[in-house]
Amino acid sequence: MAAERIAKAMPRSAFDREFLASAEKMAVIYATIAAFENSARKFIQDRLIEVVGADWWLKAVPESARKD
Repeated sequence: MAAERIAKAMPRSAFDREFLASAEKMAVIYATIAAFENSARKFIQDRLIEVVGADWWLKAVPESARKD
């Protein structure tokens, strides 16, 4: 697993405790924001499928936006 390889290559003991504590606090915030974003994205996608259909991307999104 990638996390285990990273942990072996970069042991926590090599870093300043204050930096680690700060990073751990930010990890909680990041996880919360990421979960909210994914939940919102899923909600929107589900509503688009419900209202427009499974091909909502082609029907409801302008071609210029789909190319980006």
